[in-house]
Amino acid sequence: QRRTRELECQQEERTKIIQASGRALWNSTDDSIGALIVMRDVTHLRHLEKVKTDFVANVSHELKTPITAIQGFVETLLSDEWKHTKAARRFLEIIRQQSGRLNNIVDDLLTLSRLEQADTNIIRKPNRILKVVENAIKIVELQASDKKIKVETDISKKIEWTINAPLIEQAMVNLLSNAVKYSDPEKKIVIQVIEEQDQLSIRITDKGYGIDQKNLNRLFERFYRIDSGRSSKQGGTGLGLSIVKHIVQTHQGIIKVESQEGVGSTFKIILPAHREEPVNQQDSSV
Repeated sequence: QRRTRELECQQEERTKIIQASGRALWNSTDDSIGALIVMRDVTHLRHLEKVKTDFVANVSHELKTPITAIQGFVETLLSDEWKHTKAARRFLEIIRQQSGRLNNIVDDLLTLSRLEQADTNIIRKPNRILKVVENAIKIVELQASDKKIKVETDISKKIEWTINAPLIEQAMVNLLSNAVKYSDPEKKIVIQVIEEQDQLSIRITDKGYGIDQKNLNRLFERFYRIDSGRSSKQGGTGLGLSIVKHIVQTHQGIIKVESQEGVGSTFKIILPAHREEPVNQQDSSV
């Protein structure tokens, strides 16, 4: 009879999960001649299972919250309360907001799914980076003006880079939107773009609330919220930074963050120069 057990082992301050399977060995006359034990490192597999479980739990929670609100106010409107016009209007506005939140969550989940499937197989063209940045600023302009936040740029008009412009624009919108959300009124956000040899550096710096160092490693996880109370008041789906990370990865780039509580944050996107893969002559003739 085969038996399987999983053991946790410590290795250089990291916990590994080892799966051990064993069974007795017998000869043709049913005499025991030993045992066979197979050991397998399943740490990564268990981590993926946990990520999947946590993701399903988070999605369920994020979807259930607005659904519960919608159901509650619809039931109230169907009761005698609907006769009060002011209350009915307020309930309908909440329903509209929560429906919009549901739609945004679904849209962001679909975006993440497409990015994961696309991997690095995206269409890229030479684009003037200043134009991409200006488009992103226009999208968050109203949001920033409501808090009297000024967005400044330090970009050379000459910089061109081979990118998927809509994706990089979306990444910048997500980062700028977060910078505005988590900054006090009348603060400043600075976007700096520098061409450094074979890579492009995009820095977005804010003077916002800042992030505790212990939270930086989990910042780009789906639905991860540093302060769930404050984040829920600010709105959003909890998927914005995860989308940014995937967009950067599809460009073979990396994203870094430096932050200090009470001082602000700097998000830095580094994009390498894109080089077309050489076409195999045998494949090109097919």
